[in-house]
Amino acid sequence: MSSPSIDRALLGRQRHSSITLFDYVSLLGCVFVVGGDFNVHVEDVVDPDAIRLTEAMYAFCLVQIAQGPTHQLVGILELVILPHDTADVQTIIHPPGIVSDQSLIVSDALIRPARPVQPPRTVRGWRLVDRAAFVQALADSSLARIPAESETAEELFSDYNRVL
Repeated sequence: MSSPSIDRALLGRQRHSSITLFDYVSLLGCVFVVGGDFNVHVEDVVDPDAIRLTEAMYAFCLVQIAQGPTHQLVGILELVILPHDTADVQTIIHPPGIVSDQSLIVSDALIRPARPVQPPRTVRGWRLVDRAAFVQALADSSLARIPAESETAEELFSDYNRVL
């Protein structure tokens, strides 16, 4: 069995908005890890930048796994962010001051993405369809009428699914 692909997006000093980054990475449709120096004090629950980042992570179902100080000035600035359904993440934070004023964070993530359940497909043998009868049946159905202005999109889609 092959491992899932992982895309890594690294930030340095928050050059992009967190929401833009999370939006872009989530559109990739694969398992991802976001890490780097966000320069946001996530440990400060009243910091406006920390609140915005926390709200963005909540909106994209993400969690921050680097727990504990990651900077010489005792803040959590370096982050490792993963999808919330990622399991068994061992994280080691090496103390700051060895190489720079920031910590080296090593995370060993066993990624188990949730697989969406595929609905059963209906396959029609179009070669065997009587095209004239099909066109007539469609013309006689409710789909051939002009919808009323009061009908919602949900009602129209429901009608489409019912007829076809």
